[in-house]
Amino acid sequence: MFPPELFIFVEGEADKIALPRLCRRALKHLLGSAEWSRQPLGMRECWKVGHVGNLVANGYEKWRRYLGMAAHRQASAVLLILDGDRLGQECPVAAARRLVAAAGESGAGSKFSLAVVFAMQEIESWFIPDAKNLLGRDAKATLGEIPGDPEKSPRDAKGWFKANRVGGYGPTANCGDFAERVDLRTVKGAGLRSFQRFENALIQIHTAAYTGKHSATPSG
Repeated sequence: MFPPELFIFVEGEADKIALPRLCRRALKHLLGSAEWSRQPLGMRECWKVGHVGNLVANGYEKWRRYLGMAAHRQASAVLLILDGDRLGQECPVAAARRLVAAAGESGAGSKFSLAVVFAMQEIESWFIPDAKNLLGRDAKATLGEIPGDPEKSPRDAKGWFKANRVGGYGPTANCGDFAERVDLRTVKGAGLRSFQRFENALIQIHTAAYTGKHSATPSG
């Protein structure tokens, strides 16, 4: 019997490369290798769906269309991961709840599970706590102290890596490698709330997939 299928929806091309790797590593880390071997979660599909404004436009037209396509392909769960830097002053939790509410008629929570996650500010913000390890010999000599709360500052995590890495930083060239090598214990130890939400979403989806009790989070 094939394992349940998780469809990952992401914002950009670099995310399409990096996030399936990060999801697989994070879930294996959270569950433990033995349980992951017994209950793997298929992550064959990763779709680039654009930023949040693209999904909510015209009454969530594209958001519902993507979910309908995933349901038609018999997805067990959908995980949407977006950058939070386009939300402006809107609370990420409130924005995520609006997306969840709009997904109900597509079968989210009944036919398949759904979790919506916003990184603060960008996916690369999650990598900053482990920057010295990730940059290694490519770190510029001017690299100083690692920002203590990268969810608040720097606002441009991609730009921060570009400024501190010899040869710069290219999302499509480097983000996947960072996702493959980042020390998840270091990131978890930094206490990043959006990364904690990411981990919780993975556990919720995995549990729902193997119990058959679908969920849609965060709920209102």
